Amino acid sequence: MNRLRLRIKLMLGGALSLLLGLAAASPILVPTLELGIQTQIQVEVVYAYLGLQDFNQSATGLWRNQADYQLDTHLILYLIVFNVTNRSDRLVVVDQFQVLAAQEISVTYDGRTMGSESLARTHSATVLVNGQPVLEGFSVAAVNTIVHDTRDMRKGGVGWDSYWSPNQTRLIGLSGITDIGGNAYLPLTQRQIYVYAEAEGRPISGGSSHGFSLKFVQLQMAGRDLLYNTVFSENQILRIANGIDVYVVARR
Repeated sequence: MNRLRLRIKLMLGGALSLLLGLAAASPILVPTLELGIQTQIQVEVVYAYLGLQDFNQSATGLWRNQADYQLDTHLILYLIVFNVTNRSDRLVVVDQFQVLAAQEISVTYDGRTMGSESLARTHSATVLVNGQPVLEGFSVAAVNTIVHDTRDMRKGGVGWDSYWSPNQTRLIGLSGITDIGGNAYLPLTQRQIYVYAEAEGRPISGGSSHGFSLKFVQLQMAGRDLLYNTVFSENQILRIANGIDVYVVARR
């Protein structure tokens, strides 16, 4: 599936969510947290699209085809959008992002654990941020991961502007296609998952900034696809630029 078809699929998913009137937000289990040194970056998950695709053993170019085909494998197209705000009075460079969707997620920071109670009880935390803790005592743990995606815009992004003015707000979207097994697919049939998003950056004067959002969301059905939407109204659609910037525009 080429990039154009993927974008069309994602935009159709957004349109379906509007037709079904899914603008109401699901409950927030953990409020958006602001973590930072010298500056603060605020993050909030606002939209998630999960397109469920059949896995055909005769499909060309997929690594699990023919002899490696597994009946419990599912293809997932995804777009997760989160709002990022520079909550400071200084210029900040923001250029690293991560999203995670799973049956259970917990975040441990400064002696506190938020999110899945079962993970909190077992204390099984796996650091997912570039393989190292972002801040001392910070870790993220997940069970039955559906989506795990990262973007490091320092490695090159055509037209990408990593400089964020004081109090500037932008919508960031991470999208792609992945395959998951039956255990990770189960929470999608129940339409209840955790969604995590984070943004990292640094002030021009030095130091570092980090913000994340963790939500427990109730997904809505749109045909065979699943949606969580708090950002669109029925007369709006999304556009993606630079492969990561998301804009909400009025329908023509």
